[in-house]
Amino acid sequence: MEEMFLPLQLESKIDDLSFELYDPTSDSVVEKKLSDYQDKWIVFVFYPADFTFVCPTELKDLGKVQEKIKAQNGELFVVSTDTVFSHKRRVETEKLLEGF
Repeated sequence: MEEMFLPLQLESKIDDLSFELYDPTSDSVVEKKLSDYQDKWIVFVFYPADFTFVCPTELKDLGKVQEKIKAQNGELFVVSTDTVFSHKRRVETEKLLEGF
């Protein structure tokens, strides 16, 4: 019998992944690892791609709760399949994402 994939659950342990992210506060591309956020809650929000019909108002609403997440010892990651350069361009051109 083939093994079934079990989805991640709250407090699941995952491998120490490394990734690049675009940090709009410093306007730079930063390399990070999940272990950089050890002992923090990590919230991942996935969306299909930059410059699609995904409404930027939903992403902007995440910005409203981002400080609350940080106040609870958490970090918010908004994830898509795009490059960091695409993320940078989207932040630069989408007025609703200013300050996010």
